[in-house]
Amino acid sequence: MGATSNSFPSTFYITFQRDEPQVAPDGSKQQQSPLYVQFLNGTTCYPQTASFTFSMEETTKDKYTVKFMFAFDDFQDQVSLPATVSNGRVYIDSITTIFVVNPDSLIDGNTIQLFQTETLSLSGTVISKSRIPTLIPNLTVDDVAFSKLVKGYYQQTDSSGSIMGTHELFFDPKTGVLLRPAAGYISDVTLNKLGITSVSDGVFLLSDYSENLNFTIETYHYSSSSSFLGGYF
Repeated sequence: MGATSNSFPSTFYITFQRDEPQVAPDGSKQQQSPLYVQFLNGTTCYPQTASFTFSMEETTKDKYTVKFMFAFDDFQDQVSLPATVSNGRVYIDSITTIFVVNPDSLIDGNTIQLFQTETLSLSGTVISKSRIPTLIPNLTVDDVAFSKLVKGYYQQTDSSGSIMGTHELFFDPKTGVLLRPAAGYISDVTLNKLGITSVSDGVFLLSDYSENLNFTIETYHYSSSSSFLGGYF
């Protein structure tokens, strides 16, 4: 796969899956609440499982195709979209996607715009380097990815200007590719293209990625007495 002038490869993919509840020492599992999926037409659904895959391919010089697949329970939908790249950002219909940022912008204290439509925006400030859990290869011996943390908030861009909580997103410092979306609320131009406004009430972790991304992944062993997330930050 040939390199592009960007920090990411000319062809790559990343997959995220909803995290499963941890198994307690007695073998029991914590009860998991359903996700909340809001569609652009105003309808909603409450699936138990979900995953999504974002992929990019350079078709000709400076022209790209983004493919996005979203699956939950027994439902699956996908879309193929033309995309452009400028200053390390990926644009779909002139809207940046949260799945790739310019790694040169991941400087502590720097504020970056991640996503903005006529109704919603997401901006955040780069905080620090972090380690995050992944779903590779399983839930008992987890791997961790080294990332840059961006802490931001979704905000309504209408007259209300309502802020929808604080969210943390994690990016690979070498390529700018997303390693973990915001826990609790996800919205993006790719989801919008599938008729979905947002996905709420779930934690999504990296479950697969193309090897040419060459993420920094390390195996991390933890005991059942330690906090699942506490050892990473």
